[in-house]
Amino acid sequence: MRIGVGLSVVLATLLCAASSFAAEPNAATSKALLEGDRAALARDFDGAIAKYRAVLAEDPRNAIAHYRIGQAQTMKGDYAEAEQAYFAALRFSGTNDVLRAKVLFCIADLRERQHAYEAAVDAWTEYEKQGVTAPESTPHAATAAERKNRIAEWKKALATAAEVKARIARRIQEVEDLARKNAR
Repeated sequence: MRIGVGLSVVLATLLCAASSFAAEPNAATSKALLEGDRAALARDFDGAIAKYRAVLAEDPRNAIAHYRIGQAQTMKGDYAEAEQAYFAALRFSGTNDVLRAKVLFCIADLRERQHAYEAAVDAWTEYEKQGVTAPESTPHAATAAERKNRIAEWKKALATAAEVKARIARRIQEVEDLARKNAR
């Protein structure tokens, strides 16, 4: 799938999400979020998204519902929709530093999944800044530095691979030219 952070992190985040945030004031909202979580864990991503969207129908500014839609969309493999949901969650997170950190983490992970490595480095840097601003909100503070190192290694490997491919292409062209010359 990709180097590093994967589906297990997304699932684990969903599992602990209910305990990470302040209790929802509305019991129906909490129930819908829990039902969505259960559906996501059962890999019924469309069902989970429907439950989370039901929460948004009642409260379009519910950052937790946007965040969880982003996670379900990521698990489903729909990165464009996940990106929109994460940015909505970020926009509506307000002063909730814990939620903001989780969303920043997910955005950085999403950028890597999209192979947008420069954007991923920027996103990991933003996650690091969140750790400085609110250290209690980023329990995985060392992750950002590690991911940036891995991205640098990956980019170096891609550059090396490109050089090798170019040498192979040149050599193939030389052999073909030689074969055409000898065929005359």
